Amino acid sequence: MESFNKLRLVGVATGVALAYIAQYFFNQPPLSGSFLNTVPAALQNPLTLAAIILLAGAVVFALSAPTARARQSDSPQPVAGRFVDHPSPLARPLFLATLLAYGGCMALYLLNGESALVRWLWLGSVVLVVVSQVPWESLRRSAAGWTGAWRSTLLPALLLLIAAALRLTRLADLPQDLHGDMASHGLQALQMLAGAVPGIVGVGWADIPLPGFLPTVAAMTLTGDHGTLGLALASALGGVLAVWGTWVLLRTVQSRRVALIGTALLAVAYTHIHFSRIAEYMDPVPFVVWSLAFLAIGLQKRSSLPFVLSGVLAAWASLMYFSGRVVFVILGALLLYLLLFHRPLLRANLVGLAWLLVGGLVALGPMTVYFVQHPGAWLSRSQQVILFNPAVLEHSRHKYGVETTGQILLEQLRRTALLFNYTIDSSTQFGFPKAMVDMVTAPWIVLGAAYGLAHFRRWGNGLLVIMLGVVLLVGSVLTDNAPFYPRLIVALTPALGLAALAVDRTWDAVEDALGKETGRIVLVVVVGGLLYIGLVNWVSYYQFAAHNGQPRALVARFVSTLPEDAVVCIVPEEDAGWIHSTDEREIDFIMGERRGEQVAFDENGAPGV
Repeated sequence: MESFNKLRLVGVATGVALAYIAQYFFNQPPLSGSFLNTVPAALQNPLTLAAIILLAGAVVFALSAPTARARQSDSPQPVAGRFVDHPSPLARPLFLATLLAYGGCMALYLLNGESALVRWLWLGSVVLVVVSQVPWESLRRSAAGWTGAWRSTLLPALLLLIAAALRLTRLADLPQDLHGDMASHGLQALQMLAGAVPGIVGVGWADIPLPGFLPTVAAMTLTGDHGTLGLALASALGGVLAVWGTWVLLRTVQSRRVALIGTALLAVAYTHIHFSRIAEYMDPVPFVVWSLAFLAIGLQKRSSLPFVLSGVLAAWASLMYFSGRVVFVILGALLLYLLLFHRPLLRANLVGLAWLLVGGLVALGPMTVYFVQHPGAWLSRSQQVILFNPAVLEHSRHKYGVETTGQILLEQLRRTALLFNYTIDSSTQFGFPKAMVDMVTAPWIVLGAAYGLAHFRRWGNGLLVIMLGVVLLVGSVLTDNAPFYPRLIVALTPALGLAALAVDRTWDAVEDALGKETGRIVLVVVVGGLLYIGLVNWVSYYQFAAHNGQPRALVARFVSTLPEDAVVCIVPEEDAGWIHSTDEREIDFIMGERRGEQVAFDENGAPGV
């Protein structure tokens, strides 16, 4: 057995080494020199060579890594007894009140449209459906037991503090750039604050549902800041909540060690940090992550409250930025997975899935009616960015230099497959000149994904692989300009969870082959590696974001330093230029009460307004 463990460690080490050799080639310029004579012509492209080496390393690792020790959450079995819903004497009366509030909300909206009463009934129905399923007695027992287990929360709490520090430090002026889409998001929120928008049932800027602007409205209201701080605060807090949700999700479906490593990697990931510091794109992410976390808890505990919360959060995710709607595809894929591999678990939780549906419908409220009446508002963005849109296909042909749809799909697939190791962001919202994660973390994601596929029947592995695969397929392969990071932020949770799983399997391989005492050495290496990754990621991001301001953003930030009664005069550039008036949305968002004028010069050089 000892020799087998050592042989297995050799296989694991070989897989890790090959993955890092591949990452080295991903980061190198094209090969040249006498070395080319020893390499077949087909492999002289470093990307091809790196991809082959990476695939080989992933296969070797997946076949060699030890299987995780059995845990209940790996394949949760149905517990004895019936599914627990209506867990308190007040549950049924409260649920009846939920139905009355929801029915009244929908009826009033259908008859008279939106009103304050409709909104209050909507909110009340959501609160009531959640409260109706709270097991108060169990909560009291859990609270009593928590006092003896508080030490187990110290490390997760420390990671959350680090995540908060990296997302809140200099939030008002980092990143330096203020993207036009962020400004438009802020302008919509300001209109809602000013009462210029009559309600929240409908869509706003770019056909984003009006509830999707409420986090920014709330942040601006709470801080009293209608500038860049109020604009970004909701995303920063959402980023911290997403890190917390990742801890809960990974702790539910994997071991504590995997959860700690995965949460730490997410806390210091530069892509996650960036989108936590700009408006809009982070908004749906915590809802998606927490929805899946509560689903996992519900399947394990067989009680209604987690399912209700999962449905409510999934619905709210779909009302944020468009990428949140991927949660419905993930939920559908997970149900299919359970049907194929864990049918007893699915049957035991059919009541829970019904509660998930109830929670989702109640949380959507009159927005359900709105989208039925205006299907274009729900479908417009998908139709614009779907790969098979004729305009997108034509754009992709020119961009990739290919002719057929099949060739376009292959290129989209290639760019998506190399998302973590090589391909850079195609969006102007970030445009960081590196892959989605750092070069130390990237190989572990591929190794973890390979291990997860090799042990796909284990519930925790299956959930992470499905979550990652669905997001990459829907948000990258099948949409234009892959990879477009704003659509892919939620992919970081399963990707880094799988990276942590690969580290965990390597850790066990070392201990099995060399003895438990070597685990202390591995612990030092892992902690040191995480500290190094965090430091390098923050420094790299800070150096990039502190000087990435575009001309309109720089003018807008200068305007923000002027007195409120200042008059801002703009000399318009030529048509191809950046700045033409104070109506440019980046400048307009910052203007506040300041008056703007456009200055022109006559043929004699005399200014006029």
